[in-house]
Amino acid sequence: MGAKQFWRCDQRNNGCKARLHTDATTDNVVGRMHDHNHDSNAAAVQVNVVRTAIKRRAETTVEICIVTFG
Repeated sequence: MGAKQFWRCDQRNNGCKARLHTDATTDNVVGRMHDHNHDSNAAAVQVNVVRTAIKRRAETTVEICIVTFG
């Protein structure tokens, strides 16, 4: 087995101890620790997807944004 990626629940500050280990090459789950102690929030997941896409675009492109106030 090669390198692993380690994932933590984004609600860990609220006491959730859920974690996941995946194979870095195949993304297959190789280990799970603890269960989530909260319900899922589909809207929050979608917000995080969009936010991450915006951050990655900002890191990889050079765009000029002109903002005017009137």
